[in-house]
Amino acid sequence: MTTESSLTDLTEDDVEMNAPPLPRPSAQKAYEYLLPLLNAFEATLSSITLPTELRDEWKCSTADMKGKSVQKPYKELGLWYQGAGKSTLVNALLGQRVLSASAALALQVITEISYRDVPNIEAVVDFISREQWAKDLARLIEDATDTTVDKEEEVTDTAFSPAYQAREKIYGIYPHLRNVSEKSWKVEELLDDPVVQGYLGQTKVFVAKKDVNFQKELEQFLASALAGSDTRAFWPLVKIVKIIGPFDVLSTGITLVDMPGHGDVDNTRDTMANENLKTADAICLVVGITRAKDDRDLHAYLHKHLCQTIIDGRIQEKSILITLTSADDPIGGNEITLEPAKQGIVDDLNQDAQALTQDMNALREKRDKKEKSKAKKNASAAIEKIREQMTALSQKRTLKTKEINRLRAIGRSEIVSESLQQKYAQLYRDLSRLTADTPVPPIPIFCVGSRDFMRLLQIDDLDDPIIFREPGETGIPQLRSYFESHGERRNLGEAIAVVSQFCEFLSRTSSTQFSASPMGNRATALTVQNAINDLEQRCGTRLDEMVTGIEKVHDDLLVIVDAAVSDAEEKSATIFENHTAKRWNQYRAMMRQEGQYETGNLNADLTKNILPLVQRDWNIAVNNLTPLHIKDFAEEIQEDLINTVKSISHDPSVRKSLGIETFIKSLHIANMDATKSAQRQGSRTWEPLMKKLLKPQYKKVSAEKGNGMYKRMKAASFAVYLADAN
Repeated sequence: MTTESSLTDLTEDDVEMNAPPLPRPSAQKAYEYLLPLLNAFEATLSSITLPTELRDEWKCSTADMKGKSVQKPYKELGLWYQGAGKSTLVNALLGQRVLSASAALALQVITEISYRDVPNIEAVVDFISREQWAKDLARLIEDATDTTVDKEEEVTDTAFSPAYQAREKIYGIYPHLRNVSEKSWKVEELLDDPVVQGYLGQTKVFVAKKDVNFQKELEQFLASALAGSDTRAFWPLVKIVKIIGPFDVLSTGITLVDMPGHGDVDNTRDTMANENLKTADAICLVVGITRAKDDRDLHAYLHKHLCQTIIDGRIQEKSILITLTSADDPIGGNEITLEPAKQGIVDDLNQDAQALTQDMNALREKRDKKEKSKAKKNASAAIEKIREQMTALSQKRTLKTKEINRLRAIGRSEIVSESLQQKYAQLYRDLSRLTADTPVPPIPIFCVGSRDFMRLLQIDDLDDPIIFREPGETGIPQLRSYFESHGERRNLGEAIAVVSQFCEFLSRTSSTQFSASPMGNRATALTVQNAINDLEQRCGTRLDEMVTGIEKVHDDLLVIVDAAVSDAEEKSATIFENHTAKRWNQYRAMMRQEGQYETGNLNADLTKNILPLVQRDWNIAVNNLTPLHIKDFAEEIQEDLINTVKSISHDPSVRKSLGIETFIKSLHIANMDATKSAQRQGSRTWEPLMKKLLKPQYKKVSAEKGNGMYKRMKAASFAVYLADAN
């Protein structure tokens, strides 16, 4: 479950993205102090005489606090745009080579990376069950051996056909089948392959001895394409890979999650990917800086995900950031416009570089004349001196050029970051119906040069850094600091809560009386009982008012949602008709895969316009009005509780021992967590719901075979969609 960020308990200055990390590990130290006290209290309970009910209650409370006194993992989900340099960034953050950075490899498996104080990096690979692989393999073989032909329609090019793709996936796991006729492929025989059988339903742990070997060993479980044809690609058998190691950047509880399975035709992986999107504690959008300035496709990608994160409430809980990679890529002078002061510095450096080039050319001419001279032998010393001068000038010019590139790269980072910040602010104001001059909470944006960072720290066997001269200029240390502080602050909030709970528990247990109760006076007891009854009635009334207010907000939102759904229904036939441009075998494969196709899925196409139509009203209803109702309710009943206790007892220790503030806060957080979880499920419900509703139709249509089947498939589908639209 996503928890409300503990950053709300800290000052705004504490959450700046460049703020230094808190002394580590303060949360863990709190737990180390607290656990012995809880253990001692637990032991004391067994050695003293107490009423049974009271002993059981205190044991339960102690066990609850012990269960909370551990550092919680927080999942930071990475959403990567194509070409964003994922593996290089992850390796730079971890400070060592863990993932293969080969551009030829396409990672296909959900991967989690987390901290553990172990001597060597470990990879825990969870494989799917034999039963699951039997189903997947049967479907792949059916696709690979499908000889159904609709001679009335054109066929897709072989390289993009479902049959070809299914065969390639099977060949990756069973390379010996390349020389075996598809007709003889049998599910049971392939399931009994000794190597495959040894993986199915198992959890394997691999320990790194050397970085390179570890990367190569992981490739066969993570990647769809491998460097050597003699290596099997087992990724279709893998459920998830968990990489564990002494990665300091993750030591405060952050778990990095790579989600390449989003949109995968493999339904199991796609389901896990979508679940991760809903339940992740934070989202990191990763794109390449070279395309972030004016690439339309990338801007559409960012717009889509920023809209989703805003309506998910991630801005309020500070659980979204953007990372721009490849800040260490060279940049031309015509790609950006620097501010006048910085452009002046660059112009001066350019003039210096040009002057050095002219001096080098003059020396080159002088050298050439001497080398062509009849007295060349006598001029050898002079020629060598000229060469030394040219080398020195070349080095100076290189330094000037590097400084130009560095200043341009820094300027590009500032310009692109500011541009994205403005686009985000405009989007946030639009979704929140705010005026143009209303301040909005900033979103952390980091520009990083992963390759130069690794070059500077000699983490990888690469050349000298291209752009940056110091590790701090690459942005990686700042991003590391953000992750460390983010995990620590979240865990610190949890630690504060459990320590407060313990202090209140200790106060309550130490002041418990077993005789001479102050309630012995009947009149006093009656007064207390009446006060409690009145309080209960007021809280009940206020609860009803809160629920009524929230229901009104949601009812108004449902009217807008219904209108958007009706609009989607009207457009469904047109959307479906657009898919008839596919070749018959592509179309049939889409039906067999329950709407999934190579670059998307039909279920999403049919429902994609619903959220844009409702997102502004959704955001205001769920992230503004609903939390406001809950907040007002929590504050009012807390004040009422405190005033009631004051009227009963003027002893401050009584109010402290009750822990009213902590109790109400815990209820408020639990309520907000449930609200966030429900709304993140709700804003993503249309696509899976459409898939569920159309499942019988997918099954029926994909069963068509023989000549004319494409027309029959289209006719059957049209009948359903037109009926829905009407």
